[in-house]
Amino acid sequence: MARGRASCALRMLLLSAGLQAYMCIRNTVFAPDADPPSTPSPSPQSATSPGGERDAGSQAPLKSRTSKLANAIKRRKATSLDTLPPICGGAFVTSIVMYPADVARAICMSNPGTGAGAALKGFVEAHGLQGFVKQGLVAEVTRASISRAVKFFMQPVVHKSLYGKPQGEGTPVSKGIAGALGTVPEVIFISPLENIKLAAQLDKEGKFKGSVDITKHILKTRGFSGLMTGYAGMQARQFLWTGGFFLTLDTYKDGFASLTSNKLAQDVLSGFAAGATGTAMNCWTDVCRS
Repeated sequence: MARGRASCALRMLLLSAGLQAYMCIRNTVFAPDADPPSTPSPSPQSATSPGGERDAGSQAPLKSRTSKLANAIKRRKATSLDTLPPICGGAFVTSIVMYPADVARAICMSNPGTGAGAALKGFVEAHGLQGFVKQGLVAEVTRASISRAVKFFMQPVVHKSLYGKPQGEGTPVSKGIAGALGTVPEVIFISPLENIKLAAQLDKEGKFKGSVDITKHILKTRGFSGLMTGYAGMQARQFLWTGGFFLTLDTYKDGFASLTSNKLAQDVLSGFAAGATGTAMNCWTDVCRS
């Protein structure tokens, strides 16, 4: 059980850091349900001759140029797809920064009684510092980017389909249910990458030369279904974490709004707290998955 508590603490750091990045970046794009800001109509200046007289011949080209400029800068209404770049960007950065914690988490969960310090020490002794780059990093960055993109893209889509209204108008319960159900395609996509990453992280003897070698080994020894090993545990993990996150996010936002008026701070703190809540709910499934 001590192993589980230590592993869940590492997991909380990993997931909460990712959510902080997402919450910080999300305001750089429109909310999918929001209308684009209105663009003031430009007021073209009348062209004048050196003597102060209006040059009638230049009015038409000037109006044409300003009309084209207005159309060029007019912002379209945003869609759910507009949220994907910042989400993927945040997931990409945090998956790299937090990868050592992810390695320690996997080793601790797979080896009863191993502490985080001992796990990292053993990993470095076996693979060197370059192991944090060579042993599963590519699979983890890809997995994290796909996971976050599908998770946050599907939640508003599922909410709209289930309740007939944007998720911004939903309740904490409806948002949580939509988020949990939206993890089904997410887990289908990330399961092979999760297995490849874990095999690389736990390869003490250096049997495999990289992700491609691991994939070939799994397909040869277990078939395609081997890439989906642990699916039930991963599905339960994502279901509980995502549901718990969206269920509590608005509550935490309201709470932190009374402590600070800074919107960025509210997003960061509420994202961290909601991520920690999700982790507390799904820690046992993460141990089962490993």
